[in-house]
Amino acid sequence: MPRGQIEVAPLGHLCDSVVEQAGDGGAERGLVAERQGDLEGALRLYQESLTIDPNYIPAILNLASVRMNSGELGAAEELFRRAVSLAPDSYEAYNGLGIALARQGRNDESEAAFRKALEIDPNLEAARDNLRALGKTP
Repeated sequence: MPRGQIEVAPLGHLCDSVVEQAGDGGAERGLVAERQGDLEGALRLYQESLTIDPNYIPAILNLASVRMNSGELGAAEELFRRAVSLAPDSYEAYNGLGIALARQGRNDESEAAFRKALEIDPNLEAARDNLRALGKTP
């Protein structure tokens, strides 16, 4: 990955297997809608899922990913922070938070989030690549 390019994909899809195992219809249908390019439908379905269980981490992460990819960086950051507070062992949440922060130019905070993701999962290549994109050594 070229320096300066923060990796987003496959953040929204790291939770696929968790969603499928849990059988949450709204979140699962949200993934399908997102893959088909229907971001509005995906947003609606992820939000529907969160009305059933406001602490459902896969739906929070996927909603955050869609918000981020739609340019709603503040909303994405808030959702990733919510995921981090609910699931402090979620490398997906920290990596996503790092991306949202980097896209806002908050590189020091972003670096800390990527490093936390690597602390949780030392083999997480996306976080390593994102640190390199910031010009940092993983």
